[in-house]
Amino acid sequence: MIGPSSDPEVPFVDNKNQEAGKELTSIMLMKGFRNLALLGGNQSYNVTGSRYQGFLEAHEEMGVSVNENLIFMDTDNQAAVSDAVKRLLEEGADGIVCMDDVICSMCLSSLREKKISVPAEIKIASMYDSKNLEYNNPPITSIRFDTVRLGKMACAKLLNILGEKPLEDTLTLNYQVMLRESNTVEKMKKAVMNLCDMTKKRFEIR
Repeated sequence: MIGPSSDPEVPFVDNKNQEAGKELTSIMLMKGFRNLALLGGNQSYNVTGSRYQGFLEAHEEMGVSVNENLIFMDTDNQAAVSDAVKRLLEEGADGIVCMDDVICSMCLSSLREKKISVPAEIKIASMYDSKNLEYNNPPITSIRFDTVRLGKMACAKLLNILGEKPLEDTLTLNYQVMLRESNTVEKMKKAVMNLCDMTKKRFEIR
């Protein structure tokens, strides 16, 4: 199956969601943002919890306090996102981390309604790098997951199970960070180089 099950005996494949959440948040923090908002999805989903843990770990490692008033979960509809955007602006958020591109798209819509410019007035980053944000202006910094490979690996694992072949219980796939204009600051290049040295991951800068 895709994503962990409540049954530890069930094998699964998944993205490295906690690591991705941590790295995306770390990038924002390294650029100097200190009042980050988090817009998350359904709290009953494992992926939400994993990405939230990554968000918290990034803050802890960099010695930055999390503003609990800027944590918004279950923002899976426009009304919830619009309310979250209203409140995070009142709290003086300087950046927004969205757990997926659907949430990010709704967030951008709310910001446009309020005449808030990205990235001039607030920075934003997302996860998936899907077609939901393909034509957004400015382009959105995002985590890119290989969803096609994830599906193929899930099918391969299922076929192995049906064929009673030995296989790993768990397989997690890596990701790419796509740095774009939505969270651009003057010191971006320095922050990116520092993070590259720390993580030794490949970045594509557009």
